[in-house]
Amino acid sequence: MTTEPPPNTDPFAGYRVLELSRGLAGAYAGKLLTDAGATVARAARPDDNPLGHGIGAQTDGDDSALFRYLHAGKQLLRAPDGHGPLSAAWTRDADIVVEDLGPGVLPLQLLRQARPDLVIVSVSPFGHTGPWARRPANEFTLQALCGSTGGRGLPERTPVQSGGRLGEWTAGGYAAVAALALAARVRRGGHGEHVDVSMLEAMLLTQNPYGYVTAQLAAQPEESPARLVEIPSVEPSKDGYVGFCTVTAQQFQDFLVMIERADLLGDAELASAAGRRRRRTEFLAAVHAWTTTRTTEEILGAADALRIPAVPITTAEHLEDIAHFRERGVLVDNPHGFRQPRVPYRLGDTPAPPVRRTAAPHEAVAAPAWPERTPDPRKPVLPAPADQALPLQGVRVVDLTAF
Repeated sequence: MTTEPPPNTDPFAGYRVLELSRGLAGAYAGKLLTDAGATVARAARPDDNPLGHGIGAQTDGDDSALFRYLHAGKQLLRAPDGHGPLSAAWTRDADIVVEDLGPGVLPLQLLRQARPDLVIVSVSPFGHTGPWARRPANEFTLQALCGSTGGRGLPERTPVQSGGRLGEWTAGGYAAVAALALAARVRRGGHGEHVDVSMLEAMLLTQNPYGYVTAQLAAQPEESPARLVEIPSVEPSKDGYVGFCTVTAQQFQDFLVMIERADLLGDAELASAAGRRRRRTEFLAAVHAWTTTRTTEEILGAADALRIPAVPITTAEHLEDIAHFRERGVLVDNPHGFRQPRVPYRLGDTPAPPVRRTAAPHEAVAAPAWPERTPDPRKPVLPAPADQALPLQGVRVVDLTAF
C-alpha cells in the first residue's frame, strides 16, 4: 500500500523565484526564500561566480563553503550565451525576481509591462536612482559612508570597520522580506512592484546606534561622541575573555558589586558612559584587577547570579561545545562535507528539514522546474488591496517586545 507524501507546510511553498545574483546580498535573499519553502531557480554563467572561489574553506569541489551555504536547494539555470543575463521565458511564470546586477542591466520597465503582477527586487549599493546609482562600492566603503566606521573604535586611534560583511547580509534580509510581503499582496489580488533596496540605506538604519544618528542629524554631536567603545566591554579573564553589557544603570551598579567595588556606587561620573570614557584607564584597572584573577566560568557564574548580561568570547570551533546549541540542533550537516547553522527559526515542533545539495555546473538546466500551481483552499484573510496599498496594509500585529 502506498501513502501520499505529506503536504509541504513551509509558509511560502508554491512561490516561484528567479534569482539573478552575483553578490552576497542577492544570494542571501534567495536563500531566505528557499528556506521559507519557495522554489528558487538561480541563473549564472560558470565563469561569473565571485562567491564560489572567494571567502570560506573549500569543500568537496571547487566552490567555497559560503557558496554552498547560500545556494543549497536552488535550481541552477544555464544562462543563454550572448543574450544577456536573462531569458524572457524564465520570467513568464515566476512570481518574484531577485537581482543584484546593478542599475540598467535588466529591462525593468519591459518586464513590468509584460507582467504587471511580477515582483522584482533589486539590491544595489546605492539604489537604482540618484547621482550615485552607478558608483562602485563595497562593504568597506559603504560602512564608511553610512557613519558606522566613524563611530567605532577608541577616540585616540583610527576608526575601525565591523567585520563579517554585515551590510550585505542585512540588505539581503530586507530584500527577502519585501519580496514576500509584495508577493502575498499579489496573491490577494494586488499588483506587482519593483522593490529598490539600497545597501547604504539599510546600513544607515542597522549599523549605527539610533541615538547617535538622531544626535548627528540634529546637529548635536556633543550628545553622542564621534567614536564609541562600551566600558566595560570585552575584558580579560584568567583563561580568556568575557564580554559584558551594562547599558542600564541597574546593570552597571550590579557590575560594580560583582567586581567588589561597591565603594564606587556613589561616583556620579562613573555612573555615566561619558564619565567612564574619560576615566577609562583608571576604571578598567579596577575591572581587570578582579577579572584577571578568575576563570571565565567563574565570572559567568557571578554575572548570572546578578543578572548581568555576559558571554564568553569564543570561536566557531567551540560552537559544538555549547549545550544549548546541541539541544536545539542549531548546527547541521551540509551534504558537501561541512557543518553549518540551520534555518534560525522553528515552525512549531516541526524539525528543520535536512540541508539540500548545491547544484553543480553540469547540472544546470535550460528552464526552471516550477511547482504546479494549486488554488489556495483557504479563504482570503484580507480583502484585495487597492493599487497604492502598502504590501502588509490591513495586517494586525500586537507588539509585545520590550527593547
